[in-house]
Amino acid sequence: MNETSTAIISGIISIFLLIIPSSVLAEDNDILIEGNITWEGEMLLEDNIIVSNGASLKISNSEIIASDGVSIFVDSSSSLIIENSNFVAENYPNHLVGFGYCDSENRSAIKIPWDDITEEAVITFRAIGQGTFDGVTVHHREETYNLSGAEDSITVSSGFSNYWIEFVGPNCYPVSLSELEVSTSGSSDVMVFYAGDLIHRNMMLYGNYELFFDIEGILELEGSIIKGSKITSNGEIIVKNSTLNIVGPILLNSDSSSLSLLGNSKFSNSTDDHDIRAKPNSIIEWGDDVNGTGGLTDKWERRIAGQSLQFDIGFVTYEILGMFNVPKYTNFSDDQGISYIRGGNERVVEIAWSEDNTWEENEIWNEAAVVNILSYRTAWNPEATEIGNYGGSFTLGYDLDIFVDWDIPHIEWSSLEINASTEGGKKVAKIGDSLYVEANLKNSGSATAIFSIDCNTSSNGFPAEISPSYPHITLSAGEQGAIIFKWRNSEIGNESLQCRVLTPTQLIEDDAFGGGEFSSSMIVWEESGEDSGLSFIMPAVMAMIIGIVIIGRQLVNQAREESEDTKEFD
Repeated sequence: MNETSTAIISGIISIFLLIIPSSVLAEDNDILIEGNITWEGEMLLEDNIIVSNGASLKISNSEIIASDGVSIFVDSSSSLIIENSNFVAENYPNHLVGFGYCDSENRSAIKIPWDDITEEAVITFRAIGQGTFDGVTVHHREETYNLSGAEDSITVSSGFSNYWIEFVGPNCYPVSLSELEVSTSGSSDVMVFYAGDLIHRNMMLYGNYELFFDIEGILELEGSIIKGSKITSNGEIIVKNSTLNIVGPILLNSDSSSLSLLGNSKFSNSTDDHDIRAKPNSIIEWGDDVNGTGGLTDKWERRIAGQSLQFDIGFVTYEILGMFNVPKYTNFSDDQGISYIRGGNERVVEIAWSEDNTWEENEIWNEAAVVNILSYRTAWNPEATEIGNYGGSFTLGYDLDIFVDWDIPHIEWSSLEINASTEGGKKVAKIGDSLYVEANLKNSGSATAIFSIDCNTSSNGFPAEISPSYPHITLSAGEQGAIIFKWRNSEIGNESLQCRVLTPTQLIEDDAFGGGEFSSSMIVWEESGEDSGLSFIMPAVMAMIIGIVIIGRQLVNQAREESEDTKEFD
């Protein structure tokens, strides 16, 4: 852009700003729009635009050139409408990067913009930044050349006109190209081109954006062009009969965001291998007459990041089959039962292939990943039993946090009944009796479990005298059963049982598989009726007998000693 044009545009913007109400000028020179405003005409935009508080900015029949670093923000309550206008970044990505293919049909290539060359020409290639051409092979006509370094040249014979030069990187590594210079031996003219300005094939634009659209509300384009801008959205974008050049991929950063492409709208020169990048549940409407960048650039990708599997125990091992470009993925949960799929990194879950696609049967590929549990063992399903791993197999899906609560057991108490006689409306038992106890439990889960229970006396929490110790049962999914055992008590008074399910120690949360405690009805424990008198007499009788035996033994020993003393005296 020459100085005269810049001065004219600057003058136009100065006049234009004079008619903008002062209420739209925010601090730090941002342009704040808080009402319904229409802009028309040409302008050089040097300040950020903020459309907020339910406002609407309409740009109509305008030619806007945006200086470096300009951003346009539309909040969730507001809208930006661009109709019959061009919105162009002053600077935009203008390098080229290949896709990394080596076959002749998909090689990276550029077209030399030269006609009727009758003299030998030197074509110089320059790499991007710190890049290098080491190992790069150039194909043109029937000849090949090897390049090296950050800048290298080839010499071509006369007689070429508008032909393609193809590139192959080392081991198919993508080739990058910043500039191209063409000179001839018979002319002092040297033509320098930005690589991105050349006609290219199987290459994509590369570089930094300097114009940014951040849409939380609504962006509508009608009969317009946006060139050289990064567009991100958590809101709604509607594109009608418009061109998006050096804009892709548009980033739909929310499952609630949407993009509608209608009429004869089209993409060109995406800076990635797709024109749209969306979340798994973002809404994308791609009209029948809409064209994408094409070639090896797909229409859209859906991606997910930060997805995790969560288990009730740590160190569950699993595999996932069917992810994009990953035939089999294996991992395990940490000590808190959490495992981030691929470390939480982003992965592709859907691809709408380019219209030029010749290698896929279907227009859209969708992930159909299946998770297979390889090892999910607890004390309730040990390997020594026929009970399989918990967790089973399931389709992965797109939820961020997937709690694996299927194919696991869940134990619930139904009752705890004690078989005792009833007297006066109370259950009564005698000290020394062994009472039958029936613990009824149900497995409302979806997997079999083998488990035990333990019981305490309710009054003091001491272990109850039950037989057998730690009685157990195996319950299949949906099955109800009873554990039968005996209980003896040696204390007179009112007492009941409090029993609990012994859950696996591997569980992060003790109640993850259900279980819990359950109390029985109260039992009145009494003395044995027939032996009650004897029970008090017998200890005294035994004490008397022991006392007599001790006294008798002492008398016998004393008599023996006196007899021996008499003999010695005689």
